[in-house]
Amino acid sequence: MGPFRTCDRRRDRRRHLSPAARAEVEALLGTEGAKSMAEVSLWADLIKALRIPDQPSHVVRLPLDRSGYDPATVCKRNRCLVAAIDTYAAVLADRTNPATARVTALKYLIHLVGDLHQPLHASADTGARAVVLHGTVTTLHDVWDDAIVDSRGKDRQALVDVVEAASMRPETGSTPADWALEGRDIARDTIFEDPRLETRRRDVLPWLPKTYLDDNWPIARDRLKEGGYRLAALLDRILANGGAAD
Repeated sequence: MGPFRTCDRRRDRRRHLSPAARAEVEALLGTEGAKSMAEVSLWADLIKALRIPDQPSHVVRLPLDRSGYDPATVCKRNRCLVAAIDTYAAVLADRTNPATARVTALKYLIHLVGDLHQPLHASADTGARAVVLHGTVTTLHDVWDDAIVDSRGKDRQALVDVVEAASMRPETGSTPADWALEGRDIARDTIFEDPRLETRRRDVLPWLPKTYLDDNWPIARDRLKEGGYRLAALLDRILANGGAAD
């Protein structure tokens, strides 16, 4: 499933596109009757749930060390999130492809770039471990996918405004492999180093306090902003520069 879906998925990220890229995005989405990027942002998860063959991976399992991105070991047969983004970027960039293929590629890019900015989508340990939050058993992955953002309230436009107002300035010239390494480092150095995940007994699940959500919101907020700006920059490179993906 997709990260940050309650905020990142409902915002319309066309606001950062160049006019040329925006026009082409709107035209492609219009072939399926969609009016915004937000409207199709969960499509990749819905398709994934159907277990149709040859689905792209929504994760890249980078070792929790300080190694770089080595596709020979973490992306065999191009089966990882980083390779999926590169693949669909190439499909979208090729204007000789039919509109059906290009709009499918666009929908995947909208979703997968967001996925790559959720740190546990770039970690060998994806956070499948059970934890207790608000008295309910969930997983650490779901906490990072949903609960941290949900804790900020139900006014999604207000959340978007908060994300936009964050002082950090996203660096947009980097690559999907770079984004994955950023997320892996957050997982390694922050998420899995948090002593609140530890328990004295193996048969007792960690109980995460509300402060866990508050403490980690700045990380989630900044990753949301980076994901949005980087998606826009990627689409600009593909759609506003004669179809070149780089």
